[in-house]
Amino acid sequence: MDTPEKVWFHEARHVEEIDGPISDIPDKDAWRKIKERMKTVSVALVLCLNIGVDPPDVQKQNPCARKEAWVDPAATSPQKAAAKIAQNLQINYGRLQPRARYKSAIDPTVDCVRKLCSSMRRNAKEERVLFHFNGHGVPKPTEAGEIWVFNKHITQYIPLSIYDLQNWMDCPSVYIWDCNSAGTIVTMFNRFAEDHLKRWKDEYNDSKEQRPFPEMGSFLDEDERAKAIGMPPKPQYKDCIQLAACSAGEILPQSPDLPADLFTCCLTTPIQTSLLWYMLKTGTKDKYPPNIIEEIPGILTDRRTLLGELNWIFTAITDTIAWNSLPKEVFQRLFRQDLLIASLFRSFLLAERIMGENNCKVVSQPELPSVFNHPLWEYWEYTLDLCLNNMYNMLVPKLNIIQVNRIDCFVKTSLKHSLLIDITPTFLEMDYSYSWFFIEQLQAFEVWLKFAVNKKEPPQQLPVVLQVLLSQVHRVRALELLAKFVDLGSWAVVAALTVGIYPYVLKLLQCGTKELRPALAFIWAKILSVDPICQEELVKDNGYFYFIQILNDPTVSNRIKVVPAFVMATLIYNNYRPAQEKLIQSDYVTLCTELLSNEQDKKCRMLYLWLLIGLGRLWAEYNVARWHAVRTLAFDRVTAFLKHDLPECRAAAVYALGSLVHNRSENNEHATDVDYQLCDKLCENCTFDGSVLVRTELIAAIQWVIIDFANDFAKLCIELDKKSQVKSSGDILNDLKMEPLEPFEEADEDTRSSRVSLSRIRSFRSNNKTKPRHNRSLLLGSDHLVSKDTQRARLHGQMHVIEKKPFKTPHERIWFSLLKLYFDPIESVSQLSKKLIDHVSDLASKLKLAQLKWEGGSPPEQKATFMIGSPVPSSSADKRLTSIENRLKPSASDVDLYMQDHIETGYTSFTPKRELWAKTQSGKYTKNEGGRSADVPMQGLVSTRFVDWCTKTFTEPIYKTIYEDVSTAKRNSLVDSDDPYTFANLTDWALHSREGLKQKTNADLQSFKSESVKCETQHMQIRADRTVTSMVWSFLRPYVFTCDGETVSTYNYTKEKSPLKSCQFTAYKEPLLHDTISEMLSANELTHELLITGTRRGLILVWDPMFSEHSHDILNEPKLVTSAYLLNDQERLGQNDRSETLYRWDQDCGKIVCAGNVRICRIWDAAAEKPVKDLMLFKSTLDARNSMTCHLSVNLSNNLISCGFENGQVGIYDIRIPMNESQIMRLRNFRSPIVGGAILKDGQTSIYGSREGEVKVFEHRMFQEPIAQFSALSENGKRSAAIMQRMEVQVSGEIVACDTSDSYIRLYDISGKKSLSQIRFGDTNSQLAFSTAVRFHPERVLFGIATKDNGFAVYGVPNL
Repeated sequence: MDTPEKVWFHEARHVEEIDGPISDIPDKDAWRKIKERMKTVSVALVLCLNIGVDPPDVQKQNPCARKEAWVDPAATSPQKAAAKIAQNLQINYGRLQPRARYKSAIDPTVDCVRKLCSSMRRNAKEERVLFHFNGHGVPKPTEAGEIWVFNKHITQYIPLSIYDLQNWMDCPSVYIWDCNSAGTIVTMFNRFAEDHLKRWKDEYNDSKEQRPFPEMGSFLDEDERAKAIGMPPKPQYKDCIQLAACSAGEILPQSPDLPADLFTCCLTTPIQTSLLWYMLKTGTKDKYPPNIIEEIPGILTDRRTLLGELNWIFTAITDTIAWNSLPKEVFQRLFRQDLLIASLFRSFLLAERIMGENNCKVVSQPELPSVFNHPLWEYWEYTLDLCLNNMYNMLVPKLNIIQVNRIDCFVKTSLKHSLLIDITPTFLEMDYSYSWFFIEQLQAFEVWLKFAVNKKEPPQQLPVVLQVLLSQVHRVRALELLAKFVDLGSWAVVAALTVGIYPYVLKLLQCGTKELRPALAFIWAKILSVDPICQEELVKDNGYFYFIQILNDPTVSNRIKVVPAFVMATLIYNNYRPAQEKLIQSDYVTLCTELLSNEQDKKCRMLYLWLLIGLGRLWAEYNVARWHAVRTLAFDRVTAFLKHDLPECRAAAVYALGSLVHNRSENNEHATDVDYQLCDKLCENCTFDGSVLVRTELIAAIQWVIIDFANDFAKLCIELDKKSQVKSSGDILNDLKMEPLEPFEEADEDTRSSRVSLSRIRSFRSNNKTKPRHNRSLLLGSDHLVSKDTQRARLHGQMHVIEKKPFKTPHERIWFSLLKLYFDPIESVSQLSKKLIDHVSDLASKLKLAQLKWEGGSPPEQKATFMIGSPVPSSSADKRLTSIENRLKPSASDVDLYMQDHIETGYTSFTPKRELWAKTQSGKYTKNEGGRSADVPMQGLVSTRFVDWCTKTFTEPIYKTIYEDVSTAKRNSLVDSDDPYTFANLTDWALHSREGLKQKTNADLQSFKSESVKCETQHMQIRADRTVTSMVWSFLRPYVFTCDGETVSTYNYTKEKSPLKSCQFTAYKEPLLHDTISEMLSANELTHELLITGTRRGLILVWDPMFSEHSHDILNEPKLVTSAYLLNDQERLGQNDRSETLYRWDQDCGKIVCAGNVRICRIWDAAAEKPVKDLMLFKSTLDARNSMTCHLSVNLSNNLISCGFENGQVGIYDIRIPMNESQIMRLRNFRSPIVGGAILKDGQTSIYGSREGEVKVFEHRMFQEPIAQFSALSENGKRSAAIMQRMEVQVSGEIVACDTSDSYIRLYDISGKKSLSQIRFGDTNSQLAFSTAVRFHPERVLFGIATKDNGFAVYGVPNL
């Protein structure tokens, strides 16, 4: 099998949209209803037994069922039996809900029931009340909706209307009907509920007519309106829960082997009822002792005992049946909101099965689907069978043993005489064998995780796994399986939350078992990635401390710490203030800085990522955390990550520092200094960062300084416009014979606000009537009124002015970075910076407009001075402002109001967003209107989704990546991996194409070198629109890319007659920057092929041609993947500072090597998207000017780079050696500039050619003299007067192409003994016939030639 290939520029940040996870998950918030818990706080037990007297409407068989609540009434007097039955029933209910309040009414009257229900409702308030009715001693319910009770002396049956009972019980309520024809009650109950609702609506409508609503009534719902007019809320009797023992007209089972209240026994004692039913069903009741059901050992709540384990299994099975059978909303309401209701409905599922086999159909409200034949009931019967055998084995030995004392016992044997046997006490206390139910269910769940085909629906074992969490024995394994399940995607997290995992995992945070930490933390990470609002419970219950302990544990591996780091970062999602306060108290900042400083954590980059994001979220708009970071210099540690190898970490560091600037701090000198220091550092390190992520985050980070000090930047903008050579607003006004604008006059040091008199205002108003209004569109800076080209020219002029300044202020450095980003080739980066520039430009235009308006009026009595702040009226100008405090605060002057009302501008005030006299909150500013101040929230001008995009990592499968070191497709660089790269397997098409290409190349190469064929066949010829200056070949596909400096064209060179132009696109066009594309490279030739274009100034643009990975087809328009400046920090040398840059790409190492008219050769890493090594080529600038780099070749597999210079020398460098010592040899064998060369595959041989036509081959171990040499300008011993313009080498085939000025291309093998082919491509006397580019196909015997006359041709061996 072929080894996977490395794929560059194909990380998640390149191929995904930087956006958050998809939130449209079905029923995402349905699980939250679990948190809206309800309690059944009161239980009314109404027992109409009338023991000894059967009701007249039911003919009972003889013998018949007599037991009630497992009490035989015949064993004692009727009164005592009734009391015992009520007591037992209360005990059985108490096991289900021990905290409820119970009251019994035995053979009650109507008044007794009314008092009982009213009392229960009064005490329960808004909680549930349960009404249990046993009507075995009274007639069946009537069709009129009445049940029967007794008179005071129990001599008559008295009807009790369900309608009245509804009034007494109110809502919410639960009803259990255990009587004959119980379904009749449910039907009539619903009918009466409709009657109640109709009556309420009639009363409501009458009240509305009598008492009309106030104006706000239209915004109220119906219940609020009813409350407003003094009416009770709308009755919700239809929402009441009802459980009935049988349908209408049915009679309860009368078998003497069953209890008379079989339905109630199913609900309250499901284990005992199940055992009895199973023994009767299998006919094995006589096999076991008569009291075996009453002798079940153990406690119901202790899962280590037999009874407790049976109840545990029963809960798991019934939960699973309900989960897989009921609608999720119904499941939430009935099985997760109320503990007592959940227990009753679990037992109700059993009652459906047992009562059904006794010819009774149970009824419920809400109605549930039938589940009596669910397959899991068979497992329940299997469990019952094992339980009976267990109990039999435990009880039978004791029946045959007569114990004398603690040790000696008589045991009955088959012998004539009994023997005295010594028995240990453990024999008498035999343990039972535990059930394998949960182990088997866990195994089934694990099998599903490994082998299930459709993993979009949860397995039926999910509720069982939830129950296993209660067991300490299986808890670790259950959590691990649950963690793998939620790792399947957001839908799995929602499924786990819906089934009820949340309270379990919240409780487990109190557990100190270290083995649980990895899986439990991972589950919480997945929950928070889907629903970050869960942060509230973690903070409220101090559950967050569990994750701090993991982070602080030195024994935990760094890979495991990634998960708690993510949890802590999500804990302060959306600037959740309680979490921020708790983390500051827990010294979380110190913990993060320690982890960020740990040298052992270097490889675990995802840990760094989430620590940085966590710090950013902690600092955001929280003054306490901000100053804590300043005092402890925590931000300084974050600043170090601006140079990290991983772009995501650099972006996270920018985000964190940007959050530190976006704060609620008081504006003092220190705060301002910190802001500028941070933004200055960000701009210095990130303006030319190779990653789009980092540049985008930089804009979002520095926006807060620009917003807070917008007036400073507006003034700077005005000054730069004045100094720039581009036509400014003043030029436009001069063209129209209008007065140009003057720069805004600064305030004196001792005046901190602008003053203007009322006389000036009046003068301005009067003069304005006669003066023509100036068109605002003439004012530069209003972006929508100025053409895009004019704006770009103006901004380029500003950038040029700042660039030429030897010393730049912090404002200028930040503004310069923003201008550079405005010209970024990535559209998203350019648009974000444009928004900030537009914001400042608009403010600058308002400042200019204000100055223009002042110049239109008469001279003021008192000269108005302006500062970066709002015009504030003096005390003499406005009599309304009398106090010193009001005079100090900025307010909208009459001039402001006049401008707002009468001038075409939105200008109102120039108040800095951060006031100088008071504390302000980031994101808020004070806007003064008519002397009244109001806090208006100020949103950021730009925003990114970087952090949300990082969160998306945890919504995708990542468990194996973190815990099992299994690589992922696009995020290997984020985790600790031996190969932090993206890999891809070759497609079948690529494998076959590569094999076919290899076979053809070998055949052609052998024929060519044996001189059987010539490489002179023209396969393609075109005439382009402009001169082609660079080209590159597709490795597998029959395409060649050509570029004229701006436009890239793709041609199919197999089309001999008319080459098919497959696509054409503008790769780069920025005339203001005087830069064009000079080189093209191809990356990922075998997998996801990309095109790298490089400009003269060192800008690379990576394009995706959108090739299909399974064919030659082009699927879509080319897409720009990323861009980066490689040599932006280097001084350009040579005449007129003209930039020239050489590029080479190494696919195996994923590095771009670049050099040119600079002092260094730089190695730029595609994985890190940053420079990783600089090789010093010249010791001084003078040396570099005298001999610039004109050739570059690389062989990074052997750590070698060679540079050819204009003085004819060649330097060979080893990249493993330090920068200033990396040159390992210097070749001085040429007398003219080097025009081409290459280091061969073995790394031991290299070949170079000079302008004079000399070609020499060197063995690196004997580099003083060449091992072979020839002249490309000599033929038959005669030297041509031409020069060699360039030399191309095909390393794979060891073929050399020499391009000479006499319009010939001569091909040689590496030895150069003889010219193998000679191609004439133009007229020797024509200046337009000179070649502009020559390039070999990387594998085939094929090369392209571009000429100055816009021609382009492809030559190769003939197609045989």
